Amino acid sequence: MNPASEILFTIFPSRCVLCNRPTDGLVCNDCLSKLPSRFFRCRICGRPVPVKNSICSNCLEEKSRFFRRGFTIFNYNNENVKKLIEFIKFYEMPQLINIMDKYSKLLKTIPLKSACIIPVPMHKKDIRMRGYNQAVLIAKKLKQIIGFNICFDCVEKIKQTKHQVGLTAKERKTNLKGAFRLLKLPRQQTILIVDDVFTTGSTVNEIAKLFYKENMECYFFSLAATPMAN
Repeated sequence: MNPASEILFTIFPSRCVLCNRPTDGLVCNDCLSKLPSRFFRCRICGRPVPVKNSICSNCLEEKSRFFRRGFTIFNYNNENVKKLIEFIKFYEMPQLINIMDKYSKLLKTIPLKSACIIPVPMHKKDIRMRGYNQAVLIAKKLKQIIGFNICFDCVEKIKQTKHQVGLTAKERKTNLKGAFRLLKLPRQQTILIVDDVFTTGSTVNEIAKLFYKENMECYFFSLAATPMAN
């Protein structure tokens, strides 16, 4: 920290975005330690489930699933996790993605030897409005931790869709139908799709379907996952 920064920090100390207490970073260690990352996970999609080694009802009922398995860090059913995602997406605080470094040990347990990371693309108009695609930033951080290659232009979003929040599972599928197209194939035969939150799986599944048709195997990673589909 340079002298000018030290003076500013003394006068205006940094505060945790979650609890507003003074801290050296954006999130204090106390809040970090309370973020729910230890829970039973669905054997297929990785979402929180009440029983160890079980499969969630969504995966049991889904007849057209095009991904093999999913991985996540946080249980989205937590107010602080929801705040983090909101700050990253809507309050121009993408640097919060760096908290993934604290979970590098967990991320390195993803059982893939090699894969191409595919961030979920945003429509060009939506990127211009927000200024960045949070899935791209998550993908870049994931690459730093586990070392896989990234393809930023393998998939394009060609349809500007409604926000998924508040839509039923059926409405989400309809909303995203035909929203993406495959531009090119990566060298790797295994794909790791990256997004911020896994809810019903409609977004991931729609992209995975593109690669499934090319006889490629798809997995996904999300920062957080809901315990059940809304």
